Amino acid sequence: MILSFQISDNGNDPARLTQSVLQIRDLLDLYNAELARILTVQCADIGRLGVARNYLEVGSPAWQQALLLRSSYQMLFNWLEGDSVVMNHWLRKSHPDLKPSPLLLMVDHAGLQRVHDYLFKLTAR
Repeated sequence: MILSFQISDNGNDPARLTQSVLQIRDLLDLYNAELARILTVQCADIGRLGVARNYLEVGSPAWQQALLLRSSYQMLFNWLEGDSVVMNHWLRKSHPDLKPSPLLLMVDHAGLQRVHDYLFKLTAR
């Protein structure tokens, strides 16, 4: 098992949330373009987030999506016990209740909320 790591909930600190989102991108093997679509920003905006002192804007739509992404990642991490291979596989395979795959749903269909709600149901058992 290859373990991923847990992302802590750092509340409303722009630097910490931005860092968390970039770590999630790396841990889930997302492209900048995929993360940009999930956060509803331009691809170039993701590149700028990696530069010091460029953070997600508190209260913006991207901020709200980032909070949802962090929460979704945490549920996925807890449910799959931090196994990064299984987490990445789950994200990319089709599920009966989530068509297409969760990743495509989030990237191409603005479906992060739907994926989040699905993970919430799975982990609430």
